[in-house]
Amino acid sequence: WKISEDEKVSFIVLEIQEPSHSNGVFKKVIRDPEFEGKRFQLQKVVSSLEPGTSYLFRICSFNECGAGPTAYHTFTTHPSVAMLSPSLIKASASTLTVQWGAGSSALIKTTSASQASPTPSSTRYVLEQCISEENDEWTEIWNGCTNMTTVKGLESGKAYQIRVYAVNDGVQSFRGPSEIFNTLLETPSPPKLVRAQPLPIISLGTDF
Repeated sequence: WKISEDEKVSFIVLEIQEPSHSNGVFKKVIRDPEFEGKRFQLQKVVSSLEPGTSYLFRICSFNECGAGPTAYHTFTTHPSVAMLSPSLIKASASTLTVQWGAGSSALIKTTSASQASPTPSSTRYVLEQCISEENDEWTEIWNGCTNMTTVKGLESGKAYQIRVYAVNDGVQSFRGPSEIFNTLLETPSPPKLVRAQPLPIISLGTDF
């Protein structure tokens, strides 16, 4: 948070609303400064939060005249699917079918002063392919709501390095470890008879 030089603020109080207390109950996070005469910290690391959860914060300034207006803002922690890892289901000469963790664990829970209970929302997954490992360059090759997809239009007999991450309400999880999968070689065509040569017939006999 910030304080203008022309503002005569004695201290700031930052509070958080726990997801289980969406009925309007807030808990104090910090009084800044903690004691009169100390310097303002203007920041606070809030720990021990649940993954994939939206927390409603409110902040208010105080001086000798009392409390000022209260400001509200919601921040969301990363989903718990922070380390999704793809696994190969099936490969062909031009496709790779890959799968990753179940989507239900990635739902983000939200809480606000106007909500009575957490409301889950849809989670999308993004599949990326490594273009240059040296430059850490990746490109998106698929995104959707399922936890399995078939990537098409690939080259035969080639290795593809793939990773996946989740997105929920604009909040992105950490990218999981990448895996390398290989497409199959093209199946050669069956041989065709071009020309047949007649074989000489040799008769063998035995006189008794």
